[in-house]
Amino acid sequence: MAFADSENKKVVRDHWDLPILTRWSSGIARKLTYFGLTGPRMLDLLAWSAVLDRRRDAVEEMPKAKAKREQADEAAAQLQESALRHGLADGLEILRGDVGDVIVDGVDALGIRPQMSDLQPAERARFSYDLHNLDFDGGLGFIVKRTGEAPRVDAIKKLIERQKGHSFVLMLTVNVRNTLGPNIEDYLERLNRQPAGDMIGWYQARGDGEVDYRLKAVIPILVRAAAETAGFVSRCHPPVRYIGHESARMVHFCFELTTEDKIFGGVSPQQDGQLLQLPMLEAIDGLIGLASLQHSSCDIAAAIPDIAFLAPDRASGQLAELLKGGSP
Repeated sequence: MAFADSENKKVVRDHWDLPILTRWSSGIARKLTYFGLTGPRMLDLLAWSAVLDRRRDAVEEMPKAKAKREQADEAAAQLQESALRHGLADGLEILRGDVGDVIVDGVDALGIRPQMSDLQPAERARFSYDLHNLDFDGGLGFIVKRTGEAPRVDAIKKLIERQKGHSFVLMLTVNVRNTLGPNIEDYLERLNRQPAGDMIGWYQARGDGEVDYRLKAVIPILVRAAAETAGFVSRCHPPVRYIGHESARMVHFCFELTTEDKIFGGVSPQQDGQLLQLPMLEAIDGLIGLASLQHSSCDIAAAIPDIAFLAPDRASGQLAELLKGGSP
């Protein structure tokens, strides 16, 4: 449980996520209900308070091991204390357990249902949150040997399924650390058979120190496929990588999922080729800029309309010049 903040995470939260959420809130003409991993300091709830509805669910772990359980219980108590101190306790529901289990089971470890869950049995219940914020400090997780499945990947898919019929924003932050390397490689190999497969080779060639680029390739395609099956159109913003607490290498994704057709499924304008061509952004020293390494077919200028909400004074280098309307 890494709760420490960083300058890089803060610029993403305050100057990247908040403008996206402000625009979404304006578009639906209401404040946003929330489900996610806030941490005991509730930094995201505080930063986004102007656009958030009072109905918010914060998930805190509930490990079985005694030492970890005590630490998690203390974090939950600190979360409640922070909510009271900042006037955010009204409407806040604290759920206990692994966030993936809460999503898949429809209840937390104490049997409590998320407040924006409908009245169907928990295993079939639909969610109607406007914002989900999942911060997987441990990465996409592991493979269960008995089943060959990846619980966190399954949780992302299940979350999208539960939201069917209710448009929402999905903020997803993942550590590059995971044990899914062979599965990611296999997925890239299978994507290589598709029409945009000629772009995949570049991502397959990324080495062990460039796992963030492999995640950049597979996560948007994974989310879009799940979203379309559930009737959504998926829009992915350019991902932002950054170094977080204790030198953790993180990649932050933001998806806007809009209900289109619950019967036959959605059809997103961003298909494989467009997603693979998105630039990789990078937060360094409190500014967001272009990562030094980009796919050869990446068209930076074409992506500017999807980045234009970023204030030029919070951008660096070539990206700052482009946002100011100048030449790279």
